[in-house]
Amino acid sequence: MKKALKVVKRSTLFFQLFALIAVAMLFLAALLSKADCFKALNPVHTPALALVFNIFTFLGDGTFAIALAILIIVTSKRHRRLAYLIIISYLLSGIAAQLLKTFIPAPRPAVFFHEHHINYYLDTFAHSRIGWRSFPSGHSASAFALAAVLSLYTRRKTVCVLSVVIALCIAYSRIYLGHHFLTDVLGGSIVGVLCAVLSFLWYKPIKRTIIKPIKHTLSGKGLRNAPGTSMTTDV
Repeated sequence: MKKALKVVKRSTLFFQLFALIAVAMLFLAALLSKADCFKALNPVHTPALALVFNIFTFLGDGTFAIALAILIIVTSKRHRRLAYLIIISYLLSGIAAQLLKTFIPAPRPAVFFHEHHINYYLDTFAHSRIGWRSFPSGHSASAFALAAVLSLYTRRKTVCVLSVVIALCIAYSRIYLGHHFLTDVLGGSIVGVLCAVLSFLWYKPIKRTIIKPIKHTLSGKGLRNAPGTSMTTDV
């Protein structure tokens, strides 16, 4: 517990902002029904907005997080720890989200409205995901995991605020594009933040048991120093 509190203290601003966002989401979800909440959050739909939120939803995809981590590894030796934290938090949040999706069947918006015979349709439903794996939102988990890692690592207010705003836009894009409900986004964001904290708590043992052996192998030292490998050259 003390170690977790120590991680939280690295960026109290982030957790304050996240707490406000989570409380606001909870209040809205409690105030309105699932269907009415979804409708209220989708007042206007235009092709331009769809394009904008498709860009935001891409930023919440795992491809972006991994690409960012690789870019940091290649360009900055000083901040490679940040890259590894991004990868660890993404993997943890992805695994957690998929496990929850498996054990908590929840209909996607298009399926929900059809199953409950609610006459409601959005143009984005034509391209939105269907099925019963809506909770939690994986994109929201990835977005808030990345935002938390960046905030905790840099400890800069500007980075923190910008990261939270972008993560919130990514989360909302999942609602706008018809993939998730507000509760899915809230669940995903909580998963992401928790996994970001765990990535800091588990970084040292993961580095010792996984990252260092991989780097050791890739550098060729593992092969050169392997038992039975001769270091002499026949003349």
